[in-house]
Amino acid sequence: MNYLSISHEPQTLGASISDMDRYSKEIVRSGTCLSWKDLSVKFNKGKESKKILRRCSGISYSSEILAIMGSSGSGKTSLITLLADQFTSHANLKFTGSVYLNGILLGKKYFSEYVKFVNQENILMPTLTAREIMTFSAQLQCCGTKNEITEYVTHIIDEMNIGQFADKLIGDFMIRGLSGGEKKLVSIANELIAQPSVLILDEPTSGLDSFNALRVMKILKQQACLGKNIIIAIHQPSSEIFNMFDRLMLLSGGKVVFQAETLTAYPYFTNIDFVCPTSVNPCDFFDRICFVKNFFAPTENEKFRMQVLRNAYKTIQKPKIEDEIERQTIFPKSLDRKIIKPGDFSKIIVLMKRSFVNSKRHPMLFTLRVVQAIGIAGFNAIIFNNIGYDLISVQNRNGLLAFTVTYVCLLSTQVQLLALHSEQKQYTKEIKENSFGILQYFTAKFIAELPVQIMFVFLVCLIQYFAVPLNSANAGKFMIFFIANLLLHMIGAGLGYFSGGLASSSEEALILGGAIGIPMMMFAGYYSNIDSVFIGFSWLKYFSPHNYGFEILVVNEYTDLKLNDGIFDPIKQLNIKGKISTNIGGLVGLEFFYIGITLVMLKIKEQTQIKRRALR
Repeated sequence: MNYLSISHEPQTLGASISDMDRYSKEIVRSGTCLSWKDLSVKFNKGKESKKILRRCSGISYSSEILAIMGSSGSGKTSLITLLADQFTSHANLKFTGSVYLNGILLGKKYFSEYVKFVNQENILMPTLTAREIMTFSAQLQCCGTKNEITEYVTHIIDEMNIGQFADKLIGDFMIRGLSGGEKKLVSIANELIAQPSVLILDEPTSGLDSFNALRVMKILKQQACLGKNIIIAIHQPSSEIFNMFDRLMLLSGGKVVFQAETLTAYPYFTNIDFVCPTSVNPCDFFDRICFVKNFFAPTENEKFRMQVLRNAYKTIQKPKIEDEIERQTIFPKSLDRKIIKPGDFSKIIVLMKRSFVNSKRHPMLFTLRVVQAIGIAGFNAIIFNNIGYDLISVQNRNGLLAFTVTYVCLLSTQVQLLALHSEQKQYTKEIKENSFGILQYFTAKFIAELPVQIMFVFLVCLIQYFAVPLNSANAGKFMIFFIANLLLHMIGAGLGYFSGGLASSSEEALILGGAIGIPMMMFAGYYSNIDSVFIGFSWLKYFSPHNYGFEILVVNEYTDLKLNDGIFDPIKQLNIKGKISTNIGGLVGLEFFYIGITLVMLKIKEQTQIKRRALR
């Protein structure tokens, strides 16, 4: 466990998970205040320049809910994204301003230990139950025995009142699971595992019916009463939900136009001649007076209204807010707390378990792969059964080997690119919050999926090899056939990781996977003699797994195979000169190459991916 003092470097100490529960109780006693000063976001691209957030300052307190409201495009999502440190540096975006916790400027290195963020959309693994998701999160963030972690997760489940569905699968469009409201509660519970001082939520009631929206807000109100500092961006809440807010901030055009206790909103706007009718929902009224159709080209009426609101805020409220922020920084409070962090090896083990469970339960990753293996291998066995040893048989054998190389590789690419893309938002957020690193994630994913990959390839090889049959001169022939196909399958997964990580949608991933994988088939040596390829493209054969795989299978098949008399040596006919060992080395090298460029690409993408949220 790490012991963190904001003003000092962390010291490594051993401790149990009970410290987390102790800290959650200390929050009530000590309190935490999050404040921010002159936060701005500016988008620059060529001659285009847009101010998304303009010198926004504010403050929120423990045991309270601060609601940030405003019409679409007002800047509320940008504000909470900055407060939650979910933005990263980007060439077209410029960020300025400071965020303080109890008056102390909190650096990025330890930000996620104190502040947690709940996304608007669900990014939970659909194949896990709520209890499993929280348990894995606890194991990634907390040190403790299995029983201690189980008890701690149960405590959070009871506190959140989600026990009635804690052992049901989260679900998605393929798996029947929880409702939208239940998923939102699980997302909140999952962030509470680390007992953050501040919990920030983006549209926690979006897409929920009135019952579930109220249910979520009651849980958040309960957490505020326990001492948490709750900040939410919300759009048009009901009157009942509005009455739960302790403080209210209104944004318009990236600027603050109101910030104070919620109860003071009515008299404040009445005093500046914006009277809310008794028959109108106050949220609708506030949204109406802050609404601007186009913030970059407002009408004269909108300009006048915004000027009145901003002048009133600058005169009446802003000086008080700035004085309070200044007081916080002059008299900062200590934020020493216990931060429990397991070692890197422990994180890899946890991620392996989570990835294996996901692979085992997901229809696309497990059931369909078994069906594919049996179906395709059986189909080949029927077509090429009793293949023979004449000239026509040689052509059939070559076709079977080329087809095997292609589908073993490309099927793996297709499965993994979709799987990785479906997990992209989750692991990006977890990496951003320092739960683990990219290298740990891919190491665990690679190892966890090996059993499924081995099973798939073994079924294909076992059924196909002996039913055809292929060269059965000795047991080593089958083992080489199996090893070559396993390496091809693993490289296909590497191509899938790269395509899925690079793409921004499932459709893009499928197109990109085909665009990368299919051209590689042309360098296998079956469709075209490798020496006849235009010299300008001949170097691409060294990056083609089909090239190495086909050569291995051909040399393995025709060495010591007794063909009919007068048949020209198929190995020479195909102009294959490489050895089995050399080509196996080439496949191993390609596996490391594709995994390596995937890691580099994802690390680069991690630095720019979340920035798109500011432009909504």
